[in-house]
Amino acid sequence: MRLAELLRLTAIGIALLCWLDPPVVVAPRPPVPVDVALIPSDQDARPLETGSPETVAARIEQVGRELTDRLGADAEVRVSAPPRVRRLPCEAQRPCVVVAGPRGESRCLRIERDRRSLVRVGGHLSPNVWVTGLEVPDAHTAAAGEAQVALHGTGMLGTRTRVRLLDGAAVVGEASHDWTTDGAADVTVPWWPVAPGVRTLVARASTDGTDEASDLDNIVEGPAAVTDERWPVVVVERRPSWAATFARRALQADRRLEVEARTDVAPGVSARSAAGGAVLDDARLDRARVVVVGAPDALGAEDVARLDAFVRRRGGALLLAPDRALTGPVQRLLVHGWREHISADTARAGALEGREWLVAGDLTPFDVVLARGEMGVVAAAAPVERGYVGVVGGLDAWRRREDGGGFDRFWQDTVARLANVTAAPMTVSATPREVSPGDDVTVRVAARSVRPLAALAARATMACGGQETVVIRLWPDHAADAFVGRGRVPQHDGTCVVAGAVSGIGEGTAEVAVRAGTNVVTGGADADLEALVTRTGGVVATDADLAPVVSGLMALASDLRTPEPRYPMRSAWWLLPFAGSLAGEWWLRRRAGLR
Repeated sequence: MRLAELLRLTAIGIALLCWLDPPVVVAPRPPVPVDVALIPSDQDARPLETGSPETVAARIEQVGRELTDRLGADAEVRVSAPPRVRRLPCEAQRPCVVVAGPRGESRCLRIERDRRSLVRVGGHLSPNVWVTGLEVPDAHTAAAGEAQVALHGTGMLGTRTRVRLLDGAAVVGEASHDWTTDGAADVTVPWWPVAPGVRTLVARASTDGTDEASDLDNIVEGPAAVTDERWPVVVVERRPSWAATFARRALQADRRLEVEARTDVAPGVSARSAAGGAVLDDARLDRARVVVVGAPDALGAEDVARLDAFVRRRGGALLLAPDRALTGPVQRLLVHGWREHISADTARAGALEGREWLVAGDLTPFDVVLARGEMGVVAAAAPVERGYVGVVGGLDAWRRREDGGGFDRFWQDTVARLANVTAAPMTVSATPREVSPGDDVTVRVAARSVRPLAALAARATMACGGQETVVIRLWPDHAADAFVGRGRVPQHDGTCVVAGAVSGIGEGTAEVAVRAGTNVVTGGADADLEALVTRTGGVVATDADLAPVVSGLMALASDLRTPEPRYPMRSAWWLLPFAGSLAGEWWLRRRAGLR
């Protein structure tokens, strides 16, 4: 009967506790919120290792499940595998683990915040050539460009890989690389643009006579901005100069350049290539990319002050073409010391030939060497604030301009090179140049002038085909004459045109290529991705050892515990011992003959 009484007391105690409903205060450690992003690629169908039946795609999914299991109840894991990604599908305040293929497939990712970890899946196959990157600088339709294609070869000794550059179905460039050692290799591919605008170039590698482990990684894409506008160039001579005269004729023959020239032949008398006012007025200096000055020793103090503003405030490139030693006010513009050198015989410096030279001294690693000979550097450009100041020290190189055409080619290539890297007075840039529908585009509008800039007002819009025009709100950037804003690309497949304007300065446009569809591997800078992850507090690991990632995430667990009340008696499971106690007590009483 004691057992029956004990069961009765147990049931009464459970009923009493349920009626009182006492709380229990606990302070558990909160779970670590973790986002796991499985980044896909069209190359994930290749084998995980040489001869392995498992693919990179299958291993990426397996790593996502393994991370979830190993973190367990100590973390709140959310796994996402978007079909196409350029931004990480992670919340800003949550630690994020990026699971991607081998190095070279994460170039499209933008890691802008800290606590991002990276897990690499797979490795290099053998024998195999892998195209890991494509960098294409801006180009002009009237001249050839150069693309840098990054390769990685394993087991390819003694073979030759041919790299083709395609714009659509057209082959626009080709180069080859002979493998003398395994590892990374850079191939410079000359190419010729077929049309202006943002072009999507494809680099494709092929190796004759070799059966590669996979051909899925032999192709990479990248955007290229091609322009057909003519760059404004001003040529000015305060006295007639043969060096500047023949340089001007060479520049006028280049379809990339729009040359406006003036030569003062006598006091109050000048020869001009176009009607208008003074060549060195504010409007022309604002518009010009490069100013070429012949006979710079004849410049006055006012001219020097205007050219100094052109270089420092406008950000233009000034190129001096002397025919004698540099004296007078122009010395204020010089960065280097220039000494005269006369060769006994005709000497060559790059594409220039002559006997009389100006040789530069005190060069720095930041200077651009334009021509170098046995006597030293005879042509160089130095950065000065926003622009460049250069000197071409071939005093009599114009006398031998017919010998192989080097003189004309030097001047055309030099001025076009400086014009290409010099900003226009009104610039509109949009990054990234290649996006997907729904991506954000960063728009930057900048204005430069030789005149002091008062309060500026800027505006920007984005038009995508027949879609409604998107108005982009601009805010002042860290630079006093620049504005920046962000806009979201609508559902569109083609080209979006970003237009910007600054009051009193001008207007400009930029193009963005929009591509919808499956994920692709795009060319870009991936070499610093792992270093970026490490600098921002993340961990870089491989799928073979996830312990550093797991321990790094667990170290983020918060020690701040918040007390919270819990009511254990509200659980429905208490019905089982309550009913069991009553049933057991009743059965024992009936067995003893009691009611």
